[in-house]
Amino acid sequence: MESQTLHWNHPNIMGPELLELLRTSVPQSLGGTLPVTATVLTLGLYVKGILPTDWAELAGKISRVHPSRVLIINPIVNSANAPTHVDAELSATITYRRPHEPPILFSECVQMNLQGGLANHWIDLVQSLIKSDLPAYLLWLGMPPLPGFRWDLLSTGFSHLVIGSY
Repeated sequence: MESQTLHWNHPNIMGPELLELLRTSVPQSLGGTLPVTATVLTLGLYVKGILPTDWAELAGKISRVHPSRVLIINPIVNSANAPTHVDAELSATITYRRPHEPPILFSECVQMNLQGGLANHWIDLVQSLIKSDLPAYLLWLGMPPLPGFRWDLLSTGFSHLVIGSY
C-alpha cells in the first residue's frame, strides 16, 4: 500500500481552532474525500522542560506499531504573561488501498507549544483532542508536577498515566 504524510503549521492560533483544524485538514487535503480512520489509541506526551527532540519522529515510530493520535504537550516555561495561544504543527499519515476505495487515516500527530494561560490550564484543550471511544495514555516525561496538581482533571480524558523522569 502506498502512503504519504501530510504536514500543516498553524502558529498563533486559539485553542478551539485546533480541534476544527484536526477535523478539516485531512479531508481538505484529499479534495473533500473523508478517510477511514484506523486509530486505535490516543497517546499524550507531556514534554515541558525536556530538551528539544524531534517529537514528530518519535510519534511516527510509535504510530507504525500502534496507529494513534499522538498529542505532544509542551507548555512553554515562563510564558504566563504571554498572550494565550497555541503554536501547533499537525501531521497525518494517509495510506491508500485500492483505486476507488477511501484512503485510511493511519495516524495523526499534534505538536502543541502552549503559551499564556494555556501553559497552566492545558487540560481543557487537550481533553477535546482525545478520542473518547479509545484508550488514552499520557506519558509524563520529566519531573512530576508540584503538589496540588489536579490529577483528577487528567483522569477525565486519559485512562492511563505513566510518569517517567530523565
